[in-house]
Amino acid sequence: MNYSFSTPDNAILIALEGDMLAPHHYEDLLDKIDDYLLEGKNRFVIDLEGLRFMNSSGLAALCMILTKARKNDGEVALCKVPPHLAKLLIATKLAAIFSIFETSEEAVSYVGVELAEVENAESEE
Repeated sequence: MNYSFSTPDNAILIALEGDMLAPHHYEDLLDKIDDYLLEGKNRFVIDLEGLRFMNSSGLAALCMILTKARKNDGEVALCKVPPHLAKLLIATKLAAIFSIFETSEEAVSYVGVELAEVENAESEE
């Protein structure tokens, strides 16, 4: 699996390509997520458009990223989900856990708004 990072509007956009089938496909990705979290960057958008195949191991990796982000007061959104992966997310009930968007712009906007609302709620307490 290949991946690339970009940083639109203070979010980390991760574009995935290839197959996400085993831990060796995504161990480096999880390490990079940890590095971003240590830097205080906790908003992630995962672009699945280039992902050909994903199994339960790949789904577990997405859940790990979501858990890591939320434990650090962040958020994760998925975008450009191909139909075959959308079916997998629905069948596994993960579509109810992840925020899913048609475009990366919508997803980036969501993670920014979501965090702004949380920060405002915390500052009012």
